[in-house]
Amino acid sequence: MPNLIDECMTWIESIDIVFWGSLGPAFSISLCILGAAWGIWSTGSTLIGACIRKREIWVKNLISILLCEAIAIYGVIETIFLITHIKYQADEEYNLNIRRTMYGYLASGLGTGIGCASAGAAVGILGGYVAISDAWNRHLFIKCFIVEVFAEAIGVMALIVGIVSAASA
Repeated sequence: MPNLIDECMTWIESIDIVFWGSLGPAFSISLCILGAAWGIWSTGSTLIGACIRKREIWVKNLISILLCEAIAIYGVIETIFLITHIKYQADEEYNLNIRRTMYGYLASGLGTGIGCASAGAAVGILGGYVAISDAWNRHLFIKCFIVEVFAEAIGVMALIVGIVSAASA
């Protein structure tokens, strides 16, 4: 009776290692854009509802949407960084060092994507709360917006960790 773990490892090793390395940029850009889209949707829908109460909060609260768009740009930066480092060497035998590097690129892209997706969701939810609180009391905008900036810092930290881990892979 064959072992399931051995069969899975044989299947993983049978796939070209550059494929696993190329999944890193794919996960990075797709999850970052998904998180940014989720944040824009969450902020935008709440902002439209809050503008019914006070129309003048519209322009001031567009900063939340710009923060969500910045999260998508973090994914593009990580993807460009990873793509420029992936080299396909068809003639050489894949040794353990190349395999470790490609798995590192996969982990780097996946980590950046998950971090930016969660940051996009956090910025979107907080952007909605900033819009609602600004509609009720205009003095709360700056206080709530500072919390939203700290949520954006999650995406910046995910980008930094992704670049550092890809550079050390």
